[in-house]
Amino acid sequence: DLLACVQGIVLRAIAHMARDYHFVHAGAVSWNNRGVILPGNSGTGKSTLAVKLILQGFELLSDEVACLVPDRGTVAPFPRQLTFCDESRKLNSLPPWPDQKARTLETGEREWAVEIDDIAPSRLSEACPLCYIVFLKGFGEKTRLEPLAPSLALFSLPGHSLSPSHDKASLLFELAPLVDRAQCFNLVQGDIDEVAEVMLNLVSRPPVFRQGHPR
Repeated sequence: DLLACVQGIVLRAIAHMARDYHFVHAGAVSWNNRGVILPGNSGTGKSTLAVKLILQGFELLSDEVACLVPDRGTVAPFPRQLTFCDESRKLNSLPPWPDQKARTLETGEREWAVEIDDIAPSRLSEACPLCYIVFLKGFGEKTRLEPLAPSLALFSLPGHSLSPSHDKASLLFELAPLVDRAQCFNLVQGDIDEVAEVMLNLVSRPPVFRQGHPR
């Protein structure tokens, strides 16, 4: 719709100006100062999963745009209002919001814009090391979290990039150190509570170290 189009134009303008950052179409949360990004296409549940994880004790970096700092190996906060449809609200067991504050999409579906503090106060994260890259691969009957080789993750991540790049080789060179420091996975989502439990189990494991970096 028109609002989403305008937001996309503004975001790409920011990406052009913010040369020290790399923007990825992904949800982003943190756990004990370890960053998790959730790259995925539209409709793969980035916002819904990010909010579910926040309600389980994670902290929010962004529900839609992961702001990476390649030189530092970190993911920075990019907070904004969260957008919810009725289905997403119900999946997260959130109470209904006033109809007069809803926006009606072209599909006829209603959508609300909500501040994170209205859902989970004081759950915004500060910048932290990027330790997990979890690609959202759609939905299935059972939740499946499958390890992904760093080389495959490196070639998958540019497909979700929002930042300009002169060529693919330079983009891969820029992102390689970030991917190398992270544990990488593909995630097929089943029941949302099961997904949250799988993610909690993942980040609760002791960090793995490689080349002096926590993974």
